[in-house]
Amino acid sequence: MQEQKKQVRVQIGNSDDPINDALSGWIKEAFESEYDLRFGSCFHGHELLELAEKGAVDVFILCMNNIAFSKFLPIEDRLENCLQLIIQIRATHGIPVIAMCGWEEDSTLIAQAKLAADCYLSTPCKTDALIEAFRKCLEKSAFKLAEK
Repeated sequence: MQEQKKQVRVQIGNSDDPINDALSGWIKEAFESEYDLRFGSCFHGHELLELAEKGAVDVFILCMNNIAFSKFLPIEDRLENCLQLIIQIRATHGIPVIAMCGWEEDSTLIAQAKLAADCYLSTPCKTDALIEAFRKCLEKSAFKLAEK
């Protein structure tokens, strides 16, 4: 009898569908033999937070410069709001977060995001770096996945 794979619910926070498809495709290719991967995507900060509050996600991948909030904001304000979103998801809900951004590496907000998220990747990123970051998030959430 074949052992049932553990389900992993992955939410991509990003407004760019081709990027979402690429990210989910790379992760599926690397992990679908071990896990039953379920992907969702949305790019509104309040929706991402609602999913975290409901416990509907096991790993978040957040493209910081492509997440919208209540109104159109300049990039610095969006990054600040996204940083607060990452902190809230991690601190309040304990869900692993991979943060990605194509913004200046020397930005104070990016330095803070690197500290707040479980993993931080500059975009564009190498596939191997994404796979390693996802593996680390799976390890961090292993106790939660074991409960399912």
